[in-house]
Amino acid sequence: MRRALLLFIMGTLVVAGCSTNGPSSATQTPTKTADIKRSTLDIAYSAFVDQDVHHVTSKKALEAALDAARVEARAEGGKAEVQTPSFQDTDETQLNDFKAFADAVNQLALGVQGAAVNTPRSDCRTRRSAE
Repeated sequence: MRRALLLFIMGTLVVAGCSTNGPSSATQTPTKTADIKRSTLDIAYSAFVDQDVHHVTSKKALEAALDAARVEARAEGGKAEVQTPSFQDTDETQLNDFKAFADAVNQLALGVQGAAVNTPRSDCRTRRSAE
């Protein structure tokens, strides 16, 4: 009798552990990201806003950096069509502002990668078809 009860309890635990009730919250579909060196950008942003002798606001620093990223994206043949997030105008670093900035730079980088893949080469093939 004990053996049957033990097997029943173990079977119930296995079934309960393997069954799902509705959508799983494990992992969501991964999103495509570019290697924008986010940690390096974060360090540079924090140091610039915290230590600059001119006390540039976080908003001005991030807007200028985003404008510079747009110029670089255009120079590489990508589309520089990304909306400027609304940044807080404070003289301290803002984590949420930096995240919005990094997301915008990521979109620019993905646009450059997409443009680079489909750019014609001198032999009239795209880079993707040549690989």
